[in-house]
Amino acid sequence: MRPPVNRVHHPASRHPALETWLANCNRRPAPWLAALAALFAIQISPWWYPTPDTVLYLSMARSIAAAHHVAALGNPQTGFPPGYPLLISPAFLFGERPFLALSFIHWVMAVVLMAGVYRWFQQRCPAAAVLLTGLVMVNVSVWIHYRRALSELAFMTVLVWTVHALNAVLESESTLIAFRRGLIAGALLILLSLIREVGLVCSAGFAVAAFVAVRSSEIRRPVAVVVTLMVAIPAALAVAAFLHHDVTMKASSPVPMGTHVDGLMHPPATTSADRLIEGVRLRITDAGQLLIPGMFNAYGKRGTWLDFNMAVYIPLIVMVAMGWWKLVLIQPDVFALTLPFYLLAYIVWAFAGGSRYTLPVVPVVLASVWYLLEPLQQRRLTVLAILLVAHLGVSIGYWLAKDIPHGRECNAQWRTVERLAGAIRGDRRGVRAVNVPECIGLMLAFSLDRPVQMTLNQRDGSDVRSIVMKDGEPAVRGFSVALRAAPYALLVRDDNR
Repeated sequence: MRPPVNRVHHPASRHPALETWLANCNRRPAPWLAALAALFAIQISPWWYPTPDTVLYLSMARSIAAAHHVAALGNPQTGFPPGYPLLISPAFLFGERPFLALSFIHWVMAVVLMAGVYRWFQQRCPAAAVLLTGLVMVNVSVWIHYRRALSELAFMTVLVWTVHALNAVLESESTLIAFRRGLIAGALLILLSLIREVGLVCSAGFAVAAFVAVRSSEIRRPVAVVVTLMVAIPAALAVAAFLHHDVTMKASSPVPMGTHVDGLMHPPATTSADRLIEGVRLRITDAGQLLIPGMFNAYGKRGTWLDFNMAVYIPLIVMVAMGWWKLVLIQPDVFALTLPFYLLAYIVWAFAGGSRYTLPVVPVVLASVWYLLEPLQQRRLTVLAILLVAHLGVSIGYWLAKDIPHGRECNAQWRTVERLAGAIRGDRRGVRAVNVPECIGLMLAFSLDRPVQMTLNQRDGSDVRSIVMKDGEPAVRGFSVALRAAPYALLVRDDNR
């Protein structure tokens, strides 16, 4: 591939003072990257931020560490690929609630991600590598998912290094080196695709980059074809094997879980056209939420295009697309060329995710912004610096005002949850949590390592053996209080069937 184009303008004396200072910072990246690593280090915590997906991931990781097989809440059908649980499974060598060890593993991932992102920007946008890396790492969505046991951080980390490995294949000096690098890239692509199946689209971006390299005589056609197949086929087989296993296990599972295949076969939209239109709207919303400070939670109702949010997001995304086109024309790159395939996959997968689905490609989006800002010449770094400060303020504010109080409140309940779990654990029949905070039900499911039904009403309890509810609530017919663990009570079926 063509060497990176360094668009730093000289002489520096023509730059405003702030622009000159920012350019000097870019030439001395170590202190700033260390400061970013420190920002993540101070978030290392023994708290668990429960979500429905985190319970499944943690259960899978625990089963890998303890039983050397994969299960989700005792269910052989997991619904999720095993890549992320495998990466975090060593945390369970430190205990049954290894959230501090897990937090440290996430910190290591964040540092490795930062190094990969900085290297990519240094190759593609060298004049602003530090600022652009900072913009990725201080994004509120990155911080939110960093603190949770979800696959986003692992996927982003492996993605950026997979891109480096794939680019290195096309930059090889000889066929033998290309094949050797292809083996490494193929292994990384397998891991990436077993964290999230959508990682397979990197092979499409690589195929396009290889075609461009053939057209420019940088690589011979037979070599390009062989290395493309080398990296794509093993990853595709790995994903196919997982999907086959998951569908097979679902057929015999006592508690069948939804799969990504189910999402494709039964989308929320009624027709294919509606699905694609809604998918485009969701991905435009994702990108706008990631780029504009403070709008990470701003979105319109399903199917709504005529609202304030879209009036802001659509022009922004059109401009970003123009910047992306500049980027790929100047420097064809696997990451940049993967972007349209990645977005297309999530346009077809027309589900909302609070920007989590688009988050992994935010480095390419920000590189596109950099090329879009090219006409500003001597003000580009200043614009990025303002954006960085604004994003950092939002991320710190959300952490302090929202996540810390929520984490403290939930994790203060562990002793109560363990008392409830201890009274239930010997009975493998159904458990329901009625009108209690979500984190209580999720923590109970984690402690029992089995599903806990969550509901807002009592119903008749005919399909369960134990019910957890707020103490003092009217009892469910056929159940009696077996344990009070303030402010909750455990009800057990009277007939003990």
